[in-house]
Amino acid sequence: MCSSDLTVTPVCDAEGRPEQLLVVSRGATASHSSEEKFNVLFENSANAHIIFDRDQVLSCNRAAVDMLGFTDWAEIIGRHVAELSPPVQPDGGHSEVKRIEIWDIVRQVGHFRYEWQALKANGSELPVEIAITPVWADGREVMLAVWTDLSERRQAATMLQESEARFHAFMEHSPTLCFMKDEQGRLMFVNRVMAKAFGVCSEDILGKTEIGRAH
Repeated sequence: MCSSDLTVTPVCDAEGRPEQLLVVSRGATASHSSEEKFNVLFENSANAHIIFDRDQVLSCNRAAVDMLGFTDWAEIIGRHVAELSPPVQPDGGHSEVKRIEIWDIVRQVGHFRYEWQALKANGSELPVEIAITPVWADGREVMLAVWTDLSERRQAATMLQESEARFHAFMEHSPTLCFMKDEQGRLMFVNRVMAKAFGVCSEDILGKTEIGRAH
């Protein structure tokens, strides 16, 4: 059997998130150069990269150490993979059961992306998006996972929802006639004052382009 080396490159989408992983196998003659290129990519990526088998973490980059709140690679490498997740995920499923299921899915389809609740060094939980791909290393199949922190995205979504809720509450309780339409001119919102003025129920006119006075 001839020896070979793998170069694994994340291919990102328009938002900079890993869309897929490009894996190139090279023969032994290009092994050293290929290994150097992979190490540069692996260590300098802004996203957390973790390589693991069914049981333990085999390698990770500095971004993974920082994301999970550790101080050194040695604190992660060799850990059982289950130690990086809380016992239960937000949907109520047991992390270990779901992890094994995901491993089998990845082996079948070759690539998988999913959201996950990770566990940091201090015991706090961290929402992440994981793009995972099987690769061969030292003659065996392992997994390369690229983790993206979802904390800021989740926080921004929550703030947007709260802002929209405050805006709707203000509009609903305004003493003036208030309404909103979409780009097609359809009513998206009518406050109680306006509905009362036209003698209609706001739920009955949403989606319409005009407000017809009740007779």
